[in-house]
Amino acid sequence: MQRRSTKRAVPRKKYTVDAFQGVPELEADVDPDDLDEDGEAELVADDDEVDLANAESEPVDPVSDDEDEQRPKVPRSAKPRKKKPLWGRARRLGEVGNATRRWTNDLTLPTRNENLREFGGFRYDSSHTDEVSEDPRQGWDWYLSDGGKEAFQTHQRLDVLTAEEAKGYLGDQQDRSFVMGPYQDQKLFHLTPGQSMPLANGWEISAGEIGSTDTPEVALHYKLGFMLNLGAEVRCLGWIPRRDSKVQYLTTLVSPEQDGADMLDAPSSHGSGLTKQSHICIWRFQADAEGYIDTTITPTLALVLCTDWGEISTFQWCPTACPVADPLGLLAFIAEDGMLRVLDVPLPSTDDRAAYVLVKQIACELQPPNTTCTCFTWSSPTLISAGCANGSVYVWDLEKIASTNDPGLSFTTSKICIESITSCAPSHPHILFVISAGGGMAVTDISQVPARVSPLKATRVHDLSQPLLLWHDYLQRALTTDDDCDVVARSLQKGKHRITVSKARNVITAIAASPSHPCILVATEAGDVFATNPLVQAASGKADMWQQPWSSHQWRRPTFAEREVAEQDTQGSTDQLDKASTTIGKHGLSRILEGFKSERIGPDARGKTFTEARTGARVLLEERTVVTSLAWNPNINCGGWAAAGMADGLVRVEDVAV
Repeated sequence: MQRRSTKRAVPRKKYTVDAFQGVPELEADVDPDDLDEDGEAELVADDDEVDLANAESEPVDPVSDDEDEQRPKVPRSAKPRKKKPLWGRARRLGEVGNATRRWTNDLTLPTRNENLREFGGFRYDSSHTDEVSEDPRQGWDWYLSDGGKEAFQTHQRLDVLTAEEAKGYLGDQQDRSFVMGPYQDQKLFHLTPGQSMPLANGWEISAGEIGSTDTPEVALHYKLGFMLNLGAEVRCLGWIPRRDSKVQYLTTLVSPEQDGADMLDAPSSHGSGLTKQSHICIWRFQADAEGYIDTTITPTLALVLCTDWGEISTFQWCPTACPVADPLGLLAFIAEDGMLRVLDVPLPSTDDRAAYVLVKQIACELQPPNTTCTCFTWSSPTLISAGCANGSVYVWDLEKIASTNDPGLSFTTSKICIESITSCAPSHPHILFVISAGGGMAVTDISQVPARVSPLKATRVHDLSQPLLLWHDYLQRALTTDDDCDVVARSLQKGKHRITVSKARNVITAIAASPSHPCILVATEAGDVFATNPLVQAASGKADMWQQPWSSHQWRRPTFAEREVAEQDTQGSTDQLDKASTTIGKHGLSRILEGFKSERIGPDARGKTFTEARTGARVLLEERTVVTSLAWNPNINCGGWAAAGMADGLVRVEDVAV
């Protein structure tokens, strides 16, 4: 027997594509005119064939079974089936692809300028561009021309206070001492409440043990930013949308410290921590001609808004910039009484002195019946929606409220408290994402009456993390978090479809997105803040996940020896080292770490938490180590500015664009 050779280059038998080739009964004569360019027979539909994809609903004559059997059956051409989007237009999916091609090389941090191929850089998406370029007054006609501005100025009342009178609203502000700089050569710094220092001071070469907090006379080209001490735990941060302005305003909200309360002592009763007085601060930062932070000009406190309605839980500026210079914009906030208020904030003076005003009366007070507001979101300059404690959502139109006091639209999405709500503006301003306290998520279309509520697949109850929620317009998905320390993107067309776009080592406490680029910031309870680009994971689920740590914040309690030093006589000392030692003994010491390498997470690490994979348990951290709030600058000329607020009262502001 002859063995078969393994070196044969051609097959022994002749294989054809047509399975019936060579069978005379099944071969038919083909007209040469019916052949295509490749010599294959082209299938041509009969005149009587109906296209089911494009045919309209017309009456069809009934056909008997005998006639149907005699009719020749022509093979249908394979046509892709197009799914109709649940909400919005189909062109939004194409815009996601355009954004992916533009920023796919920005793996973590945004790039300031676009390259020769027009990739990277700062640019608004098409929805935001239409609002900015076509008509700056779009959406603001009710305020500028229809009496909205006059209504706010007539009904709201702002009383001017002196700095001494405003001290009762500011609470007990504390000094802060911290170390920062190179890891092996960190220096000690001391900041009083309201004082700031350039970030570059931590990297200067000095012989002393304590670093200088003075502002340099010459503009620096590295570490463009400042460290700011607010004196109390930072609760919320937000940049004011402005139109191509060199003056940028950062709004801050802190949790008031009780006078004389020690940081280690718990409240004596449940109501001992409640306060009726609160305040919101607006800080002024200066930008240079190229959009960088001007480190030669110290940030100043421009305006302080004092209130008597209890502690303010959250605030949001109207995301659409006001087309006129005065006022700053519309500021909405929820106070301790559960009422949503909208304030027309005037433009502060240009001098370096801070203005203190007491908000005695509000022109627009929104109170749902028999419940309280827990969260809210802006959809447009006139439309604002609030989630309530009874599981309902109320939608108000400011234009109608100014004239008729219309209660607006209301509907129920859950049986329990709503903890987070966000609008899909600017691309889908009529769509709302809602998360309840039980972990359930729902998508609502408020353009229909009654509102269309679509519950999504319920997630696990947030036992450790807070239910963070925001809309990412470049990704056309809503970003949320879970107890696995992941940032998850939920699609608008496929609400049950999840994409993990970021992974942290600890519980996530804050996330922030920008309208001028797709990169996001993520903060954790361990004080870590990192940046990533979610478009990379949306484009390919098998791609590596890249994360760039921005900074790490740590806080520790004072030692017994440091407490004894603080109790000694250091009241009259003017030495910075003595002041820093006293502050450490009273309020502890913070440490700022930076200069980390980018981190790559492979596809095989998905679905596993860092803490459980390495130690099998979660780490308990100090309460004041947490990074509580993040904010991207929404203005396109300063799109790389980022702010991070810590629980010990420090705020880091830096231009992180590359």
